[in-house]
Amino acid sequence: MARFKQWTWLVLVPAVLFVGCTVSVGGGPADTVDVTVRALYEKQDITSTGLGTLTTRPARYTFAELRDNSSDALLATVELASDGMGTAKVPRGSNLYAVIYADVLVPAAAGTSYALHGNVKKAIPKAHYATGLDLEKEPTWGTTSLSFLASSSGTLTVRALESTSEAGAFAIADQMVAFGQGMGRVEPTLPLPNLHAFWTSGTGSTYPTAATNSSGTLLRNPNTNRPMLVTEVWYGGPFNSADAFNDGLLLETFSRGLFATGSYWSTSLTNYGSVLRGDNDAAIISPWISSEPAIAFASGYATFLSAAIRDNPNVYLMGSTGTVDTWRLDQHEISPLVGGGEFYASSIARSQWGIWASVLGRGTAGLKTLWDATNPSIANQSYEFGNAPLACYPTYLVGLKRLAGASTWTAMQPQLDAENVGNGLDVTLSTYRDSTALWTTVAPSATPILGTLTTYDNSIPSNSNVYYDRVQAKAYRVVLGDGTHTVSVSTSSPAMIVEVFDHIGLLTAAYATTATPGSKTFTLAAGAGGTYVVRVRLDPFYQYTGALANYSLVIN
Repeated sequence: MARFKQWTWLVLVPAVLFVGCTVSVGGGPADTVDVTVRALYEKQDITSTGLGTLTTRPARYTFAELRDNSSDALLATVELASDGMGTAKVPRGSNLYAVIYADVLVPAAAGTSYALHGNVKKAIPKAHYATGLDLEKEPTWGTTSLSFLASSSGTLTVRALESTSEAGAFAIADQMVAFGQGMGRVEPTLPLPNLHAFWTSGTGSTYPTAATNSSGTLLRNPNTNRPMLVTEVWYGGPFNSADAFNDGLLLETFSRGLFATGSYWSTSLTNYGSVLRGDNDAAIISPWISSEPAIAFASGYATFLSAAIRDNPNVYLMGSTGTVDTWRLDQHEISPLVGGGEFYASSIARSQWGIWASVLGRGTAGLKTLWDATNPSIANQSYEFGNAPLACYPTYLVGLKRLAGASTWTAMQPQLDAENVGNGLDVTLSTYRDSTALWTTVAPSATPILGTLTTYDNSIPSNSNVYYDRVQAKAYRVVLGDGTHTVSVSTSSPAMIVEVFDHIGLLTAAYATTATPGSKTFTLAAGAGGTYVVRVRLDPFYQYTGALANYSLVIN
């Protein structure tokens, strides 16, 4: 579809950037000529041994401008197609130059809308923006051609070079295209939020989160009216593109954005949610450590989704020197999994790949089945992902079992057993839910529940993100009848977080003791009976010293 005309504010301040530029000519009308822009970028794929051979790729669905060489006046805008090409008419004899931008508009797989708008910003993201327009005004990476005289119709080739780092920005934008197309395979009409990847000197690695103003209000893009997700891509490694050239890492990053608040919105644009239930923070965790079950699922499922979109089970991570760490989703690695594979992102990803590739045919239909098990309108039965108090691998598998059918579920079981999912128990049965693996089941009572969490000095690098480990959160399942109920907590520790999830996973109450110890009582609305989960955890952003964190919890 054509980009809105008012999107001209996406333009960079023109910079003189020297790139490869060629022109071929032909005939045209007397007063105008057709200029076809052909946008390319250079890339080296990441392999297990490092960077591969340098190749040239089309800059798919990007955006180009033709400008007057003397005045910089805009002569034409060009929406480039899947081959990186697009044509515009300009006055014959124009002395002009072209700019291509790492800004993509991905067509929807069905219908007349589009799946995704995204761009790559040459800036450090701010903590907040006053408006969505202010965010969009951050400079977008672009590549400028040499000037040429358009005396007749022809093709102008503009190439983003690896040596100038511009190619990295277009590589990031191209994986936004791959992500939009991949999601179109499983849900063709799903509108995805805007993606804004910040990539420049000083950017690190983050997962997408919603852009907000200083009051915490989610921002919408002024042209698409969709929420805006912001992420950073690490600017480092060979050609500063260790992550920019890493297709698997980028797709996993964008997939984690599906769990972000603001990734889904109501048609009235007044209510926001997430495409996928997250039930935890947008944090990076180790796939090899037993983690809090909600974040373990988000991490593992995003890794699988990335691999399935690429149809490639390899996961690469390149360091600053170009050395690559590799692990594979198609090879089960049964190492000691304390407590069960459902708490390890790596095991979730590998078992999902095994189910998709070995049981469901490694195609779109099978991928859609695995996707549907996350959809609350489909996985909506008791304790399924869309109708459970906690979003995690066990509740996901409850829905998948029903959707797949008995015989297919039986064929899936060896893939789960190979990763020790359930630690000897079938996670889809009540015997698992009644165990203490996922939560502790309690009855409403005025008697306090006493608990302790261990803190660590998280200024030490080895303790980074330790507060997402499985042992750093305690969950309590409680069945509440209709009527008014209260949840009270008191603690001698600073920065403790208490969250109350209802029977379908809505976060009905939350409390953080911030920098000082405190106490709080939540009152749950009358008539809101059902199965609740109360989770107690430590604030991962608070600086702890290693003291024990004690708490007293009353659910009545």
